[in-house]
Amino acid sequence: MPMLQPCHTRPCLPSRSILTACRAVDADGDITDKQKTITALVEASSEPVSVIIVGVGDEDFEEMELLDGDTEGLVSEDGVRAQRDIVQFVAFKDCRSQEELSAQVR
Repeated sequence: MPMLQPCHTRPCLPSRSILTACRAVDADGDITDKQKTITALVEASSEPVSVIIVGVGDEDFEEMELLDGDTEGLVSEDGVRAQRDIVQFVAFKDCRSQEELSAQVR
């Protein structure tokens, strides 16, 4: 099962309304199904959503950094590229204060 399940509910909103969602994810470094998780993020990239992943512990967070998409854009199983970077990853162990953690997830 991917870390994120796609949810495609589109509320009926007046054309000038803006609805955004943010999802925080605590992670230990493992992704059970990396490609399905990437596909879910690519599908969500067209929606007004942001995902913040906070790596907890002393694990290797290479997989989480891949989801961040800062170096390479995410590509789904079908070859579709993410419309925008919606993921921000930060390793908690690299932050010395709450202020530093807050600055890194912006």
